[in-house]
Amino acid sequence: MTASRWFTSDTLPAQGVIELADRSFLTKEGRVILYDARTRLVGREEIGDVCPIFEGGANALGCFSLLHGIYIYEPGDTRLADMMVTTLTHEMLHAAYALLAADDLAAVNGMLVAEIARVPADDAIHDRITLAMRGSEAARGTETFALLGTEVHPDGGLAPELEAVYARYISDRAALVGVYEAFEPVIQGIVDETQRAIDQLAADESANADGRARWEVDRATHEAERQRYAIDADRYNALPEAERGNWSVSWTTPDGLILTQPLGASLATRLAQLEAFRADLDARAAALTEAEAELSARRSHVEAQLADTNALLEAAYPGQTLD
Repeated sequence: MTASRWFTSDTLPAQGVIELADRSFLTKEGRVILYDARTRLVGREEIGDVCPIFEGGANALGCFSLLHGIYIYEPGDTRLADMMVTTLTHEMLHAAYALLAADDLAAVNGMLVAEIARVPADDAIHDRITLAMRGSEAARGTETFALLGTEVHPDGGLAPELEAVYARYISDRAALVGVYEAFEPVIQGIVDETQRAIDQLAADESANADGRARWEVDRATHEAERQRYAIDADRYNALPEAERGNWSVSWTTPDGLILTQPLGASLATRLAQLEAFRADLDARAAALTEAEAELSARRSHVEAQLADTNALLEAAYPGQTLD
């Protein structure tokens, strides 16, 4: 297998590349390839110019070509620092694959075919390889080489002969894959937490809106009952006092009992019920108002949380947001 030369002192890469390489478990040969590929760290705007766009409009996080070398996306969020380790080693492996002599390339491709066949069919690595190929079957070998090398380390490792190939470039592949496996849930966990907050807020706002609507219906019912009571009370008060006792009222209770009361007692019962109804409405209104204030404050918090999550997603994967 062929390795490129070490950089001379006047062509050393930028300090940021060196510092990232120091965290990326590279062997001397891996570092030689990385530096000889003129590796550069670029921001969000430039990565979209120099690297291809995935289907759906998402930018790649890095890319390699024989003509232009390696570009690594440098997000502006310290929470994403470990993402760059995976990207850098991934692109370095593309460069290493491109340097393989014809005989070595055939042997490595045979190992890759055998090894990827051992990975369960439902493992996401298969879809990731297909996506990275962008419809080019010629890219299957290099994408499989880079993705297996940085993201897959089963118990006991890959086949020994393939691990020996990777060992030329990566000093501790288990640790490297560990960085990827530890990092991937970070973003997904933040996204999931934000989505749960959004969903819970929407459910609570809907429940409170339903409660407010029921309160409005009950308030209107109370007002209608209050007006009817006022009319009946005025009629009762207009009766001569001697006649008031001659009148009674009968009604059926919710459980089917028929009750009869003198008109005056009936009016007193109705007034007590109206006052209890009013007290209940007032308590419910206070609770609804308090809940609405809490929901308003929570909405501000969730909107800030969503903005932060989207900023993280944009930083990690330019063009992607949580809708």
